[in-house]
Formats: sequence, C-alpha cells, structure tokens
Amino acid sequence: MLALLSEALGLTAAYLGINLRGVTTVALFANNILGRLTFGEVLPSVIKTFFFGFAIGLIGCGRCSTMRLWLPACARACATWGRPPPS
Repeated sequence: MLALLSEALGLTAAYLGINLRGVTTVALFANNILGRLTFGEVLPSVIKTFFFGFAIGLIGCGRCSTMRLWLPACARACATWGRPPPS
C-alpha cells in the first residue's frame, strides 16, 4: 500500500513540476503517462514490496518472543497469524 502511495505522490509531483513550466491538463498528463507505462514496470515493484513487507513482518514476530518491551504488540500480531503468544 505504501509503495502505491509513493508512486501516486511521485506522479503528482511530476504533474506539478510540469505545470511550473507550462499549462498541462490532468487528462493530457494522464494520457501521456498511461500511454508510456507498461504493466511490467509496475508489477515488479508491487510484488517486491509485498514480499519484503511479509518477510519483515514474519521476522519481527519471530524475534518478538525475546523482546519484553514489545510483548503486547507482538502478542496481538502473533494472534492474528495463529501463533501462540510469547511467554
């Protein structure tokens, strides 16, 4: 989700940057972007973000059993994954 938000923010900044040099409509900008954008450019970034986020979540939940400071948060996270909470 964060990757899609950052891509949307980047496109918005690009639109604003183009409008500093001249007047461009949103429709013209979107048509030019979507005409040049391929599915192969967007899909890998979304897949990579999903798998890295999933791996970070699993590692964080596994390491949580040794961290007493984050115990309540990890217990909730482990409960959502069906793992027993750390003792």
